[in-house]
Amino acid sequence: MKRVLLAFFSIVIMACSVENGFPQNQPTVKEIFRKVLKHWDPINDYTVDSQIIVDIPGIRMPKMRVKIYFKKPDKVYLKARGFAIFPKNGMGPDPRRLQKWEKNARFAGIDRLRGHPVYHVIVEANQPGVPLYQVHLYLSTKTFLIEKIKTVYSNRRFMSLKFRYKKLKKTIWVPKEIVASFELRSTKMDSIMNKFQPNRTGGSRIFKMPFKKGTVYIYLKNYKLNTGLKDSIFEKKK
Repeated sequence: MKRVLLAFFSIVIMACSVENGFPQNQPTVKEIFRKVLKHWDPINDYTVDSQIIVDIPGIRMPKMRVKIYFKKPDKVYLKARGFAIFPKNGMGPDPRRLQKWEKNARFAGIDRLRGHPVYHVIVEANQPGVPLYQVHLYLSTKTFLIEKIKTVYSNRRFMSLKFRYKKLKKTIWVPKEIVASFELRSTKMDSIMNKFQPNRTGGSRIFKMPFKKGTVYIYLKNYKLNTGLKDSIFEKKK
């Protein structure tokens, strides 16, 4: 009788797992990161047009248009008129950073996001001179694309990036929409907001943000991949 009950409950658990769409075999962090990095392999450089809409309580800002240039391994140039707000890691984490994170990462289970299962990986990051913070990565169990990044600094959530993708050339996934939300609960964290400022915006002045919370919507279109961007594009102009 016990064997019959055990078999029955095993079947029920398996059925629930299949019904909910949860994968049966959980990959290791190393396997997850390796599959994430594969998405970057076909991309050597790109340019893309972005429209940025800022929603910050008490502050009115017009829509901004920024042209983004990227070249491996980590060259980024943002071209805009006036100032522009753009998350430093808005297009996703630097692939090299993922490799560094791997040794401090752990698999935290399978969650649900937008109605489907996602792998949840937590990275404990402790850099010299910077208090402990955590990076939570949520990745599609089917495509291994990063769908959400949540950063927790000293137990205070201050940044969340959510991604939606589209496919180019039938095999290459690129972000088409990014929602960056942030919330600060301590003035001691003002320096952290440097992560939310652009490296450069065509000679524009860096905009220091005195506000404590808000949301930035980024819409991306007109991708041009692997056009052989010259290094001179990324050189700082006087």
